[in-house]
Amino acid sequence: MVLNKKLKNKIGLFDHLYTASLGDYQVIYNPFSYKGQLVLAKNIYLALKDILGKKLTYGRSIILFADRFPELNKNDIKDIFDNLFKYDLISEEGKKNYFHYDPNVSKKQLVFWIDITNQCNFKCTYCFVDRKKEIIDPDTFRKLLSRLIKLRRRYRFTKLVFIFSGGEPLMYFSTLKKIAAEIDIFQKKTENKIAIEKKIITNASLLTDDIAIFLKQNKINTNISLDGIGRYNDLTRKFIYGRKPTYPLIKRGIEIARKHNILSHITATITAKNIEHLPDFASYLLKQKIKFQFQFYKEVNQHCHEKPVKIDEKTSASYLRAIKTVYRMYGEMDQKNETANPLNDKYQPMFISEQGCAAGNMEFTITPDCQIKVCPASEVKIPYDKTEDFIRDIKKINAPFTDYSVDTHPICKKCLWRYLCKGGCRLEMLKYDKLRSIPPRCYIFKKMLPLAIKLEAKRIINTNIISLAKT
Repeated sequence: MVLNKKLKNKIGLFDHLYTASLGDYQVIYNPFSYKGQLVLAKNIYLALKDILGKKLTYGRSIILFADRFPELNKNDIKDIFDNLFKYDLISEEGKKNYFHYDPNVSKKQLVFWIDITNQCNFKCTYCFVDRKKEIIDPDTFRKLLSRLIKLRRRYRFTKLVFIFSGGEPLMYFSTLKKIAAEIDIFQKKTENKIAIEKKIITNASLLTDDIAIFLKQNKINTNISLDGIGRYNDLTRKFIYGRKPTYPLIKRGIEIARKHNILSHITATITAKNIEHLPDFASYLLKQKIKFQFQFYKEVNQHCHEKPVKIDEKTSASYLRAIKTVYRMYGEMDQKNETANPLNDKYQPMFISEQGCAAGNMEFTITPDCQIKVCPASEVKIPYDKTEDFIRDIKKINAPFTDYSVDTHPICKKCLWRYLCKGGCRLEMLKYDKLRSIPPRCYIFKKMLPLAIKLEAKRIINTNIISLAKT
């Protein structure tokens, strides 16, 4: 609770807030904050809007509000104003709305994608990987980790996240095991002062019980790629040779992962070939109690051979129906909002950022030849051993990528939703020289975000967890 606000401070509602009427209630949300939405009884909201619009002192505002609602006691009134501060809705002394940084997002964490190989037994139509016959060398990787230890003092990171990827990392499982062992040795060298988290992104077609047991024993969380049920998956996720469908093997891999309790979530790439299937797909995953995320296909380099989704009324309607399906089933299953997050490709509800993904800032990629990139799909890389500080130098040569922000974009900086939309994929925008153009999925985000906020508000009302009852 906010206990020590000065009674003499003038207060008002922040500018650039989103509000929507829901029957007897009103949802109010600050899209510049990570705190989420507040649901108020409509009569309370209207009174607050009127009183706070006068820009009076904190003490005077409380007195006026108490006069309008004599049936409320002091604690009720205090809770109402504390909630307004808690959800970053109150401005003091005329302060303009600003990006409210989430202190729980650690800047002392670095993430490294490790491309075990560029090879894959699939040939997905949208894949950005150049399938050269390259496999990471554990000895070279060990030397890279030694260099990383030297950078610890400069960047003061306390946690490292390693994501085994590719290509298909399970094609060279013996190499993956050696890389995982090198990471464990590295942690011991730091006297366990650095926390380590390990993940793998796989198509699961090569997953076996023995591999699953290894992943569980080594605490490697598993993210499996699947684009739909049956033929909707097979339209884009194909074997590199032959016409055999990939779905049965992926499904088997998912079952193995669930049996050994290593499945983190499913990631589905949205293309023109599966977007109309999303409502049914979301329903299927929810019934199976599988966490998932949907991400739009992005044409980031010349290796991608799929056409981007044409964002129009028809495709938007399919995506919005999927979101409605998620929230409808939340209500039917009476479960918390944790199985899926339709708001973006992160798992934090209403996760906000001024730069979108962390690639090139706190997140980097290690290629099979142990060079460093800012993003798995980037083609610009530097040798780790030819520079004193490969983090600093890879950022420097990718300045247009790392410096791109919604706060500097000529169109995005004026948008209410900029910290949620994040201005689109930076690599995609750079490829097509669209750094001053409207991001490709702007239209759908402007429809999706208000819908998701209202659906979540309805869920709050229907599950009776509203904090301020109607009076």
